[in-house]
Amino acid sequence: WYQRRVRDGEGNFNWRFIFPFEYLPAEEVMVIRKKEHFFSLDKHEEKYSVIFSVQIWDNDIFQSDEFLGVLELDLNRMPKPSKFAKSVSLDDLIDNDKGKEVQVVSLFNQKCVKGWWPCYCEYDPSLPRELTGR
Repeated sequence: WYQRRVRDGEGNFNWRFIFPFEYLPAEEVMVIRKKEHFFSLDKHEEKYSVIFSVQIWDNDIFQSDEFLGVLELDLNRMPKPSKFAKSVSLDDLIDNDKGKEVQVVSLFNQKCVKGWWPCYCEYDPSLPRELTGR
């Protein structure tokens, strides 16, 4: 097993993830069908909102891992990404503190979205969010 340690602050990871799921466009939800228990004949259907949540952690060898940031995107109404990493700010999020209008896109209408979104850390809900990554 080989892991390349990052020294210049740029992360290396496999970004080609595939998450198969069934989507109902009329209801804007994803459907998961599974058996309630091993001996069930019929599958039970559960509907969930399509929210993609990413947590970013560092990977320390001798110390405990630290939480760096989070990003939650509603795939039906996600903020349009920035084209450049330097232009990313917390104002790009739908629930920004300034009440700024944000352009939104639907991943299910566009099929492909490419760009940069802000990651933030909220240590205390009474304090403002802190931009921790892009």
